[in-house]
Amino acid sequence: MDPDDPALGRVLTVDQILSIGLNLAGFDSAWQTSNAARETHLRMFLSSYGSMPKVYAALWQDLLTTEVDAARLHPGTKKGDTIKNFFMALHFLKNYHKEDVMAGPNKNQSATVRANVFHILRKIQALKDVKVSLCYCATKQFWSLSNQQPLSAQDSIP
Repeated sequence: MDPDDPALGRVLTVDQILSIGLNLAGFDSAWQTSNAARETHLRMFLSSYGSMPKVYAALWQDLLTTEVDAARLHPGTKKGDTIKNFFMALHFLKNYHKEDVMAGPNKNQSATVRANVFHILRKIQALKDVKVSLCYCATKQFWSLSNQQPLSAQDSIP
């Protein structure tokens, strides 16, 4: 699956996210086919991006379908709104590589890498208001990530 394919500007399955992520991390389709153990694929994905493909499939869907204008991606209309840049941003969050290090494998200039990564990170950050909420459980507070609307104080967990 070509990460620059404009058709990837749609909601993707967990398996598609896994395959694209592995490809962008250097594990091409030949490697993916010859190393058929799903556990191996998941371990390599986790090492590259820090979480499982299920999480990023949901995040990609959120970025494509959110009603928060500042968070919504528009693949095909904005150069930076691509699945490749999404994975570059995830890789940056996991590894904190310098932009010069990331530029080579991504065949971009350092400034382009920086602009694309931070463009996607600002989109993810803009989801905070609808995805992260402070919850109260007995006497403890904790942050909750959710696919639902944030909880209000009256929705607190007893």
